[in-house]
Amino acid sequence: MYSADGFTPTYESAIARDPWAIVAPYVRSKDVLSSAVLVSRQWNAMFMANLWGNPTAHARGSSLDHKSVHSLKLLDGTSEHSLEFNLRLLEAQKAENLTPSALSELIPLFPRLVYLDLSGTASARDHVFISGLSHLHELKLLKINGIGLRDVDMEVLVHAIRRRVRLLDVSQNKLSDRGLQLLQKHCLRQADSSFLNLDDANGRHYEWSASGAPFSNVLTSASLRSERFEIDLQRQLSEPLSGRSSFGDIPWTGISHLIVGGNSISPGCLGGLVIGGGLCYLDIGSLTLPAGLLKHPGAKDLRFLRVHHSAVTANFQGTTQQQPNIPTPGPAKSPTVAALLDKRPLLHDYEIGPSLLHPSWLPSLQTLVLTELPKEVRQSSGLVSQLTRYITACSNETYLAKVAVPAYSKKASSSTVQFALRRIILETKSISTSTKVSATEDEDSENLWKAASHDFSFFHDEGVSKSMRCEALPEPLLNPISTLAAFRKARRDEYIQHVRNGGSKYVEGYWDGEITVVNK
Repeated sequence: MYSADGFTPTYESAIARDPWAIVAPYVRSKDVLSSAVLVSRQWNAMFMANLWGNPTAHARGSSLDHKSVHSLKLLDGTSEHSLEFNLRLLEAQKAENLTPSALSELIPLFPRLVYLDLSGTASARDHVFISGLSHLHELKLLKINGIGLRDVDMEVLVHAIRRRVRLLDVSQNKLSDRGLQLLQKHCLRQADSSFLNLDDANGRHYEWSASGAPFSNVLTSASLRSERFEIDLQRQLSEPLSGRSSFGDIPWTGISHLIVGGNSISPGCLGGLVIGGGLCYLDIGSLTLPAGLLKHPGAKDLRFLRVHHSAVTANFQGTTQQQPNIPTPGPAKSPTVAALLDKRPLLHDYEIGPSLLHPSWLPSLQTLVLTELPKEVRQSSGLVSQLTRYITACSNETYLAKVAVPAYSKKASSSTVQFALRRIILETKSISTSTKVSATEDEDSENLWKAASHDFSFFHDEGVSKSMRCEALPEPLLNPISTLAAFRKARRDEYIQHVRNGGSKYVEGYWDGEITVVNK
C-alpha cells in the first residue's frame, strides 16, 4: 500500500482506525463543530479545517445549484481545495481574519455569486478585490457598508460593477459628493431609456415584462422595483431553477435600490439622485433632503424612502401655494373632492423656496421611514402638528384615490395605483448621554430628576414677582408618539361612529394605513 506521493505509510497510520477523520467533512452543524474542536488536540486538528476552512459546509439548502453561507465571521483563504464553486449567496460580515490578498483569491472561486454581503469587512476596500468583482457576471446584490470606503475606492468600484448590480449598500462609509456622482454616472438605473447599450458581449438588456420573467414563482418583474427585492432574492436562491432560468437573465439596467446613509453627502447631491430618476428604493438615513425636490417627476418611481424626519416636520416661515381651482372637463366633482384637490400644493417650482413633503408628490411610494424622531419635544416646536398634517394629507389622498376608481372596477387594489402609501415607520432617537442627569441613566430616574428640578429652593421668593416665576418655569414637553396615537384613535372612533350613522366614508384625519414605531 502506497500513499499518494509514492511513499509507504508508517505502521501507526496503516493500523490506525479513527473514523472521525472520515466523519469530520460530513458534519454540517456549526454548534457540533464548535464543540468538537474543544475535545482534544487531535479533534481540533480534524474539525477546525471544516469549521472555518470550508464555508460551503454550512450552506443551507439541498440544491447543488443554490448553496448559501450566512453569518460567516472567520474564513480561511488557504483552504481553497475544500471550497465548492457553486456558491450563490455569501454573508461574511465583519470577517476578522480575512486579509485583502485572501479575499482577492477567494471571491473569484465563486463566479456564480448573486448575493454578496461583506459589511464591516475592511479587506473589501482593497482595489484588487474590487476590480475582481467584474468577473461576477450574475452579481445582483452587494453590501459593503461600514468598511471605510472613500471616493478613490468608488472610482474602481463603479467600473467593476457597472450596471449589473441592482441593490448596493455603501452606507456608513467616508464617501463625499464626488463618489456619489461617479455612482450616479456609471451605475444608476436611467429612467429615460428603455434599454442600455453596453460594451459587453451581452449587448442590450431590456427590463422584464410581466409575462417574460424567468422566475415567476418568487422573483418577479415587480420584485425588481419593490422594497422586498432583497427578501425575494434570498427566497429565490433557496429554490431550484428551471432549465431556462438563470440569474444572468436579469437585465443589466443599473442600480434601482441604493443605501447611502452615514456618508458626508450634501443635500444638493442627494437631490441629484432623485431628479435623475430610476431609483425605486432610496435610504439616506439621517441625511437631510430638500423635500421640494421630491416634487420632481424623477421621484415618481420611488417605492421606499428612508429620510430624516425634517422632510415632513421642518418648521419654516411661509405659506404653501395651493393648486388653483381650474375647472376640468368631465363629470362634476363633489364639494368634498373639490375641496381636497384645492388643498394639494403646486407641483411646479420644485427648486424654489422651502416646502414640506406632501403624499401626492409620490404616488408610487409604499413605505416611508422617518429617522431620528425625538422622543420628547417642546409644545411650541410644531413637530406634532406637522406629523398630524401629513397623516391628514394621507387620508385625503386615500379618499381621492378611491373616488377616482370606477364603481364597476373589479380590482380591489385599483385605488393603490393612484396612491400606494400603506406604511409609515417612525424611528425614534434615544436621549443623548450628555444630556442625562441621573447616575443610572435609566428612563425612570430621568423623569424623577426632571420633575424635581424646579420644586425646591433654599431661597425665598418674596422678592420675585409672579410673572418672573412663570417665566422661569420650563415649557411643557410632549411625547410625539403618544400624542400621534391619541390623534389616530380619536379619528378612528369618529370614523366608526360616522359610518354607523350612515354618513360618508370620509373623515378628515382618518387614515387606515399602518404606522410603526422603532426605537433606535
